[in-house]
Amino acid sequence: MISTLYDGVRDQVDRAVELLSPAVQPVFGLPGDSLRGCASGTALESTGSAVLLNAAGQHALVSAAHAQHDGGYVALVKKGHPSGVSYVGGSEAEFIRFRPPIVHKSLDIGCVKLEAGQVARLVPEPLFLTESHILKVTPPNVRHYLVLGYPGSLQQTDFASVYRTQPHGFPAVEATEAYRELTHKGVTQSTHLLLRIDPTISEYWRERIVLTGISGGGLWLLGDVLRRVAPDNLPPLVGIITDYFLEPTPILAAVRINAVIELLTG
Repeated sequence: MISTLYDGVRDQVDRAVELLSPAVQPVFGLPGDSLRGCASGTALESTGSAVLLNAAGQHALVSAAHAQHDGGYVALVKKGHPSGVSYVGGSEAEFIRFRPPIVHKSLDIGCVKLEAGQVARLVPEPLFLTESHILKVTPPNVRHYLVLGYPGSLQQTDFASVYRTQPHGFPAVEATEAYRELTHKGVTQSTHLLLRIDPTISEYWRERIVLTGISGGGLWLLGDVLRRVAPDNLPPLVGIITDYFLEPTPILAAVRINAVIELLTG
């Protein structure tokens, strides 16, 4: 059963989440389509996740295009950001809207190139994955993948709770049988990876799986292949999560990372 396979990678997942959490950011929506109109104490809503990349020397925030809020991505930064801040909330942090993103509409990918000052002020302390941490061609016979992103509908009411929020990680296996079923949604095996989550997995994993907000999160390889392809003991990034489908069983769709790199560097 898949559940026994999942439970066998529990230590791998826990370690990978610890290492990779700084490379994943939550992105937020704020009431009234205006940062300036958000008063202290107003709830925040997570609209998705984002992965931090450094491709060819260009730092970038990469997410699902549909996770944008009012034409951009809203993220938490340290107070004193040098440009573009329209709302300050609290003594230690503020929000900034990164825009306009570079968008690939058909693949639902959005990228924002970051300036040096923006990179220095991201919260929490960021980890930008370089091309040495990226695997453009997924090797055959991969057993497990790691899905890592922030749960949606956080409804945080203060900055301290935002700081405490951690991304959720869980394992998945490729759903090779689902490509044909989802062709009508623009999903192909050359552009996407499809992942399956078995509803019979153990209680340990069920507690961690929150699909709302996972869009824009990352997809990494797990297993022995890591020792051959990834430096610094980091699992290699292979995709960006853009969607999920609940029927007949939960399926996650990730755009392969090579298409993302082409968008960012093209």
